[in-house]
Amino acid sequence: MFHHITFHCHTISPMFLGGADSDQAELRAPSVKGALRFWERAIARHLIFDNGREDHIRLLRNDEGLFGGVFTTQEKSKVSVSITHGPLNNNTITGRDLINNGAGLKYLLFILAVHNTEKKGIAANFPFRVRSAAREKTLKPFRKPLLPSGR
Repeated sequence: MFHHITFHCHTISPMFLGGADSDQAELRAPSVKGALRFWERAIARHLIFDNGREDHIRLLRNDEGLFGGVFTTQEKSKVSVSITHGPLNNNTITGRDLINNGAGLKYLLFILAVHNTEKKGIAANFPFRVRSAAREKTLKPFRKPLLPSGR
């Protein structure tokens, strides 16, 4: 049995993600899945330490057991991620827009603002949905640390 979770999200700052055409704004499932993988590693960091010794292979096995990999499990990901959203047409921003919006954003996104003023990104407050699915047994070890009240 698959367990599905849908997150209703929106961007809180400009997001410069893309696919094959690096000048076009694109919100892609692999980017979101990469962020989920990053946070899973951060949460599971305690697995590095076994009786006071560092054991990075243990963390890698855990990571690849959930998201797939080629080093220890040689399996595909047990978690699927899909994204749905409305049209991006009126919800994009460029590096030039950042320059015109003030010094704070120009400072934070200096590389983008100075070097590629025409690159398109997704504007703040853009709504999108992330749907994740995995088999129930895959999620079982993560229920207590991640879900409210260990449900």
